[in-house]
Amino acid sequence: MKEFFKDEIASVYLDTKTNVLYLEYYKKVPSHAEFLRINTVLLDAFKSIHSQIVVADVRKMGILSLESQAWVPEVLLPGMIAHLKGKTFYHAQFLDPSEIFAKVSAQNVKNKAEKNIPNFELKQFSTKSELDKCIADWNALIVRVK
Repeated sequence: MKEFFKDEIASVYLDTKTNVLYLEYYKKVPSHAEFLRINTVLLDAFKSIHSQIVVADVRKMGILSLESQAWVPEVLLPGMIAHLKGKTFYHAQFLDPSEIFAKVSAQNVKNKAEKNIPNFELKQFSTKSELDKCIADWNALIVRVK
């Protein structure tokens, strides 16, 4: 594991075994400024590595401001996609179905991104086994395409 950032709210790290960049929230994001600080680190980390897969573990994120929800499909995701220079970008959200506010925020981000970014799909998972299977499938696709 290579850690890029960690505080009491979230961490950003690369799982070097699967080559997946993770953003994991530990508690609710208190403000748009904090959201930008954490997600700017995520974008910078993504640009510094050779991965095509990002997983956002938003189970404890809480509800995001509308401004934060808009920032992801308008700034974060296009920045990641541009960095890949035509390679496929794979993105997943890890959700807790019982955390309704995080689920609503995540769904709003997903809907905006899929509406505004051509050929983009964001997958959502509520179990680790489903997420891990998808990551393995994506990694198999990436290996075949190289």
